[in-house]
Formats: sequence, C-alpha cells, structure tokens
Amino acid sequence: MTGLTEIKKIPKLTLTDYAMMAEALFYLLASDFLIYLLPMRWWVDWIGKPDKAESNAPLTETQKQQLVSVRKNLFRADKLLLNSSRCFALSLALKKMLVRRGVPALLYLGVNKENSGNLQAHAWVKSGKMVIYGGKNAAEKYTRLVSFG
Repeated sequence: MTGLTEIKKIPKLTLTDYAMMAEALFYLLASDFLIYLLPMRWWVDWIGKPDKAESNAPLTETQKQQLVSVRKNLFRADKLLLNSSRCFALSLALKKMLVRRGVPALLYLGVNKENSGNLQAHAWVKSGKMVIYGGKNAAEKYTRLVSFG
C-alpha cells in the first residue's frame, strides 16, 4: 500500500520536486535501456572513471539537503515505474543526479557467493562516509569489484 500512498501525494509536490522526478524518470529509463540493451563496454564511460580511493570528506548541510531531496524524488519516480528498476539502475540514476548537483558520490559494484553456490551481484552508492543506497552493510557483505567516481 505504500506505493499507492506515495502516488496520492504527487499532486501536493512542489515544482522543484516535479522537475527532479522528471529527471529521475529520465535517468531510470536511460539506465534500464543501457543495462538491458547495450554491452557495458559501450557505455562504461558514462558512469564515470574507475576510482580506487574512497572519499570520506564530510558533506556540507546544503549537500545533505540536496542528497535527501534527490533520493526521495528518485524513489518516487521508481514507484511511478512500478518499482521496475533494480539496484544497478537505481544506483546509476542516483549517482548521475547527485554529480549534476555537485554532491560527490561513488558507485560501487560488488559480488557475493551464496551458500548454494550462486553468484549474486549488487550496486550501492556512497557519498562521504554515508551509504546512500544499497544497504549499510553492503561493503561488508559484498566483495567490491570496482568503484566509479
């Protein structure tokens, strides 16, 4: 029911929220298109440069407010798409939206081998010392393959 209550709140949003949701819809659809239809080697430069170092610089109050607003509107847009996006598409969209606003963000890709032998992949986004999306314990649970700054 939470998806329906979020959709009911849409008429009460500000113009800034509508614009941010439209941007989020664009990035979610573009990310899904890239992930499902094109080989990653063709668009890996769109994500950013592979980064070895982690940034633990603290965020300013303005950056924190932008981060909260972007995250909230991204998940609203995902609910409009009936939660069709997976962690990689959500992480890509979140990173692109944050970088456009000058908020430093790193996208991590990792894998974990389950007890049954299946390989499980996951993507998460970190800004400063905070994990913004993907779970607070993602870094411990998954072996990091690459990060994009």
